[in-house]
Amino acid sequence: MLIPGIYTTWRDAPDLFDSMVGFIEQHPQWDQYRLMQSALAGFLFQQGCQDRPVVRHYLDGLFRKPEAISP
Repeated sequence: MLIPGIYTTWRDAPDLFDSMVGFIEQHPQWDQYRLMQSALAGFLFQQGCQDRPVVRHYLDGLFRKPEAISP
């Protein structure tokens, strides 16, 4: 579920916003915060950042097992 008001951050990139919404709808174990953390950590890691928290978030995003979804 997306937090109301988050759209104002995305008003200049509606295609990215729509893609994010679609991804979250198809993958309910993800939310906007997890998606953005993973994307930012991936970008920073690929740009050479070796800070431990960034590497941890990057690897967590790669190897995190799907969480059980409660009915």
